[in-house]
Parts: sequence; C-alpha cells; structure tokens
Amino acid sequence: MPSVRRIAHAFLERQGLTTVFGNPGSNELPFLSGLPDGFRYVLGLHEGAVVGMADGYAQASGRPALATWSSRGPSTGSDSAARSSATPPICRAGTP
Repeated sequence: MPSVRRIAHAFLERQGLTTVFGNPGSNELPFLSGLPDGFRYVLGLHEGAVVGMADGYAQASGRPALATWSSRGPSTGSDSAARSSATPPICRAGTP
C-alpha cells in the first residue's frame, strides 16, 4: 500500500506542481524525504521570501507553484500580495 507521502507526490505531479519553494522545518522533512526525481526544491531563507518566489514563478510561468514553510506569521503579507496579483501559488504552513 502506498504511503501518504507517495500519494501526495503523485497528486502534485499530476497537477504539474513539481517546483516546490520552501523554508523547511521539521514538519516538512517527511514530505521532502524521497522527493521524486522530477521535482525541484528551491530553498528560501524566510517564509515571506518563499511566498514571493512562488508568486513570481507563478506569474512568470502561468503555472501554479507550491510554497511550504514551517510556521505562520511573517508570510501573511506575502500571501495577501499573491492573492491581489491573481497568481496561483498554493501555500502550506507546517504548524497550526
């Protein structure tokens, strides 16, 4: 039986979400371990920068981008900017 991680990777690949922008914490490590070969991980050093990179990639490519980080907070302003730009970044914060 496939793991949740493998199912998530396969789902993202079917959606064309193979570029992941992130500022990883311990919550993201299970998702990132064993990332398939066709995926590209772009490391950002701040949550806001990660969302900004995903937003810029989405605007330039016209494709959705996945942004992950380990906490809420500093990225909230970047989330709002991406929404107002009508770009399709998909954001996931690691902690509730």
